[in-house]
Amino acid sequence: MRRLDNPVRRYAWGSVDAIPRLLGTEPDGEPQAELWMGAHERASSRVTDGSLWDVIAADPVGSLGPRWANGGRLPFLAKIVAVAAPLSLQVHPRAALAREWHAAEAAAGVGPDSDLRCCPDAVEKVEMVYAVSDFELLCGFRPLEELLAWLQRVDLAALRPTATALRSGGQAALPSECERLMTRVDPVEVTSDLLDREQILAGDPVWAASARPLLDLARRYPDDPAVCLALLLQPLRLAPAEVVLISPGQPHTYLAGTAFEVQTNSDNVIRAGLTGKHVDVPLLLRALDTTARGLARVPAHHVGAETVFTADTDGFTLSVVEEGEGRLRTVCGPQVFCCLDGVFELDDADGTITLRQGQSAFAPADAGDVTVSGRGTLVRVAPGRAG
Repeated sequence: MRRLDNPVRRYAWGSVDAIPRLLGTEPDGEPQAELWMGAHERASSRVTDGSLWDVIAADPVGSLGPRWANGGRLPFLAKIVAVAAPLSLQVHPRAALAREWHAAEAAAGVGPDSDLRCCPDAVEKVEMVYAVSDFELLCGFRPLEELLAWLQRVDLAALRPTATALRSGGQAALPSECERLMTRVDPVEVTSDLLDREQILAGDPVWAASARPLLDLARRYPDDPAVCLALLLQPLRLAPAEVVLISPGQPHTYLAGTAFEVQTNSDNVIRAGLTGKHVDVPLLLRALDTTARGLARVPAHHVGAETVFTADTDGFTLSVVEEGEGRLRTVCGPQVFCCLDGVFELDDADGTITLRQGQSAFAPADAGDVTVSGRGTLVRVAPGRAG
């Protein structure tokens, strides 16, 4: 097992102090948005003898195991995400669209690190979010009856045709309405009308919680069509240790809080707006999943000392150990461990390592079973169903 030195990704929406507080370092006054744990072309963790990317490339079978060696890359990417301001409203493409658009952008000469690149990876992106603090987001469309009730209460002129279309056509009317709201509606009219209703909505005992993040987006982005789309989405507030799954095509944005995120090893992002970065509305409308998946919370099951959260992917499984001593369940593949608080001692075929708050480690596939002892919060990422 090797201790990881992880790169910090700096984006304008990041928190100034959340990641430094986790790592026990002094803030430098600039936003630190994401701490990446893994091996991706855009940013790889380092170990004592080089980057984790290079270590895996030198011995893919020993590092990844036979299931993942042919691909030559970790199946997952783990992150600490520290949100102080809303992220872009975005979706991640399904596998077929990721492959198609990855090839199309490459053929058009869009470089892998270009800000114009939506699909640097030909890999479907699925995400699981484990809340470290209270964590707020918008994720997926509201269920139809709830959406109709919300549109009736918010009563914006530009969204009345949406309500009419949904009452007559049901969920099937959403794709055309999303296209209309993103391309043929004046966003300034929408945000202005919404803010004019702030006092009414903020005082409504049923809808105040739904209105609050949208009023904030309207103030921040008064001329952005993505606010119109955000009005249709489901607000979520996760308590610490709650988990949500974000499937390909689900529109979402993180609003506030700190979370541990694990995803398939892809940096594909198709943005609708709420950002100064590249936005591709036609591609977004192709990728958009307009079904209502509900709250998408992930139930847990227990295996020994672990609380395990599984997704419908073979790319990753997320589990948490809070207290225990003994051997963890066997997995066939690479693993990443991150200590969010407390102290844990980990043993594998390579020896023993101690992880304290903010520290992380990589266990290659050939390191065998892992034994753990300690107390606090230890997160473990391993391959999923096929792992």
